[in-house]
Amino acid sequence: MCSVLPSAQKLMAQRGLLFRQTDENEWTILYDTENAGLDTESDIIEFGVLMSEPAFVFYTEWQNFNPMVAYQIDLPIGKSEVNATDVITEIGVKRSFGIPFCTIMIHLTEELWQAAKKDVPLKNTLIFKTPERFWEYVFICQNTNREISSECLKLETDKEILTFRSFERTNEFGRNAFRTVSEKAVPMRERYDIKLNLIVTHDKEQKQYLLRNIEHPIPGQFKSKADKLRQVCYF
Repeated sequence: MCSVLPSAQKLMAQRGLLFRQTDENEWTILYDTENAGLDTESDIIEFGVLMSEPAFVFYTEWQNFNPMVAYQIDLPIGKSEVNATDVITEIGVKRSFGIPFCTIMIHLTEELWQAAKKDVPLKNTLIFKTPERFWEYVFICQNTNREISSECLKLETDKEILTFRSFERTNEFGRNAFRTVSEKAVPMRERYDIKLNLIVTHDKEQKQYLLRNIEHPIPGQFKSKADKLRQVCYF
């Protein structure tokens, strides 16, 4: 969520400027062509960005991100499209209640002003990249008397883009288990349109479902290596 900070509201009123959301994740500064006048040497409008989704930390590729400190970005920038974490800087202020996690400083420069008057406004797109992780599954058989060969197990998906390596035997929580990892890293999402089933094949024609609609890995639920998301299941 993005909003004008109180310190900038008075300046915007004086300059005849309006701040509007014009699309999803898009905001625009509008001006009155009859009355607007800017001091292109010193006018700066400050906007605060609040982190409304706590899971933002998990689903954003941002090395050394610290949710306890405040960040800042200065606009406009030379490129129309840029990786947001390349241009956001830590300002050394500890965040407290009511302080936005990032302050956007829009400098009302002569270039910006002239572009707006020509009806070719400057536009900066800040892209937050989504991290990719391998999916790691560990399956623990609750029937200790049942013998299953790892070669007979398969993690079946309804999407050809997601496939898993052959199972291997491992030990988890002091119990025998089976482990597999996706062939490719998967872009992290809050939700996935992917169905997973654990099956065991008795021969080429016959298969048995051990688990259906298996839960997708959830960040932070199980400890794993940095490039993986782990899910532990029992069958």
